[in-house]
Amino acid sequence: MNIRASTIVGMVGGGGSGMILLSYLKEFKYSQSAGIIFVIASIVILVDSMTSMLRKKVMNR
Repeated sequence: MNIRASTIVGMVGGGGSGMILLSYLKEFKYSQSAGIIFVIASIVILVDSMTSMLRKKVMNR
């Protein structure tokens, strides 16, 4: 959840990947924007999967 929120914060002026994404969108660089969106989505899915597995291991103890 924090990774998703940080991307949104970046888009409204906080910096980071969200700010880069927003600048590419404003410049109509859609191929670069799509690449950044793909990377962000991949990282969110990966981190969510890892935390879900860890949560299950901790809860089963």
